[in-house]
Amino acid sequence: AVQWTVASGGNGHWYLFDIRKEGWQASKNVAIAMGGYLATITSKNENSFMDNYLRSLPIARNSQGYGPFLGGYQITQGNPCNECQWAWVTNEPWQFAPWNSGEPNNASRAGGSEDYLAVLYGEFWNDVNQDGDSGYTNSGFLIEWSPTASDCNANGIPDSCDLANGGDCNNNGLLDACETF
Repeated sequence: AVQWTVASGGNGHWYLFDIRKEGWQASKNVAIAMGGYLATITSKNENSFMDNYLRSLPIARNSQGYGPFLGGYQITQGNPCNECQWAWVTNEPWQFAPWNSGEPNNASRAGGSEDYLAVLYGEFWNDVNQDGDSGYTNSGFLIEWSPTASDCNANGIPDSCDLANGGDCNNNGLLDACETF
């Protein structure tokens, strides 16, 4: 996981790319189970930070350039409009959207409407269907944690983020550094 530090102009939040190729709803549920949420990118600077992080991971985009799911979705799902109202899973204001040229277009090659948000080619976004982008599998999903998340070992990393990075060697759901033996 990486932190967008306040000292570098960030929000202090932590981000983790998860390689699991789940549908959007399943990805959202995994993020919640890990104490976070699907990432909400609400500014140009945060989008640049996210893009740099994903570029540092060669597996963060598949061969078609499709990146991970983010926490955006259309409020009126299944509606065939191209620019329906979008929202974040955290209910933050939707005020920034670097759509790729011609997006959102609700044009899924796999059928169905494109009601969910994913990264596409660099810092641009694409509307996608539940299972990925236009019939192609997405590359995973991006989880975000606030700086107020639980940190029992005081290492500055949210515990659920430590767990995601292998901090639970005995697989009991507790951060190893926080267990009393």
